[in-house]
Amino acid sequence: MAPAIPSTAPAVPAELAAKAQPERLDITVSAVPHPRLPAPSDPDDATPPPVVRAPTLPPRPLPAPVAASPMAVAAVPRQRRAIAAASVAAIGALAIGSWLMPQFIDTAPRPVPAATQPAAKRPVPAAPAAPAAPTPRAATETAAAPAVAEAGAGAPTPSASAVAAAEPRSAGVETIPWLDGAVTPDCVPAASSSAAVSVQDVAASQRAYAKGRRLLVQGKLADTLSAFCEAARLNPLHSGLAFEVARAALIARDGVTASRFAERSLGLTPPDRRSRELLADALAWQGNVEAARAAWLAIHKLSDPSEKTFRNLALGAVLEARTAAKQNDYATAERYLRRALAFTPDDAETTAQLARVLLAAGHHSAAASWIQRALVLDATDPERQVLAGDIQAKLGAREAARSYYGRALELDPEHALAKLRLKTQTP
Repeated sequence: MAPAIPSTAPAVPAELAAKAQPERLDITVSAVPHPRLPAPSDPDDATPPPVVRAPTLPPRPLPAPVAASPMAVAAVPRQRRAIAAASVAAIGALAIGSWLMPQFIDTAPRPVPAATQPAAKRPVPAAPAAPAAPTPRAATETAAAPAVAEAGAGAPTPSASAVAAAEPRSAGVETIPWLDGAVTPDCVPAASSSAAVSVQDVAASQRAYAKGRRLLVQGKLADTLSAFCEAARLNPLHSGLAFEVARAALIARDGVTASRFAERSLGLTPPDRRSRELLADALAWQGNVEAARAAWLAIHKLSDPSEKTFRNLALGAVLEARTAAKQNDYATAERYLRRALAFTPDDAETTAQLARVLLAAGHHSAAASWIQRALVLDATDPERQVLAGDIQAKLGAREAARSYYGRALELDPEHALAKLRLKTQTP
């Protein structure tokens, strides 16, 4: 065993040693519960938390099926048929449009007018002193040429030779009863003047125009035309009033007055399509077929017309006339049918349609003239014979009516309407 090594460190006094030792602190740690945490529990006494189950609800009964009403069930096929009919009509319209449009499109290059050149001032025709009853062709012979030139401003005008070569040949154009309406002798445009219109005349013109509108609603065409003429006389510088007079004159079957005021409207303002169409129809109404055709070709910008072009233009007018006739707008239907006859004057079916429209409108004498024209063109249709008999019956000529019904039965012995007319018409 190794011997102990004596310590050489100096001895420390007891007082200093006692002071150098740290004091002993007795700390007791106690568990303080957290205010937001649940107090700890004894694991032996812990009980499982209760199981919360959702309440079981009884199944909701489904609503009883509601039986559809018979009207609702019947409406479904009608809606389907209406949709199918609309689709067929739209397809037919597209087909007709695709067939007609190539005839109205002018593919030839046209010169572009200079935009900086001022438009030439169109002379306003002076009012005739005492207009007499015009003949079908010489009613506005002197004003036809400048009017057509104004109507075709800015569009290529076909030459007379081209129109004559393309127009359908008619052996009896002179026998067409174009001018079969009345002429208002005191309704003429006022003399051209640069003097300003007074405020009193403008107010009186507005009152006369309002009166004409009220009379037009009442169906008093002659009084309407007189009121419009008075309004245009008081305010001769208003192009809109001149246009209204021209349109009312066509409704009143006065082609001469319509052409005068249509020219006046074109002379006061730059030519618009409505005024040009109105003038073309007024020219055709008077039997000035060549000028009317030239005006219409200028409106459609057709410089090289053909017979097919005239037929297509006439077909479009006939379709418009049928639509107007279905709406009982016989004045518009007559205007479109006369336009069609200006392109194809030898069309017996269109002539008979015009006679039928005139009969429905109450113009029996004019209807008799046009049905005679249709029978001259083609007398083999029993329907036209019956129509001629109906017109004669309206005129009071019962014997002539029975004669036409008899001719219809000769053409068609089973014609039911002709048999009925013969039974009801007593000699």
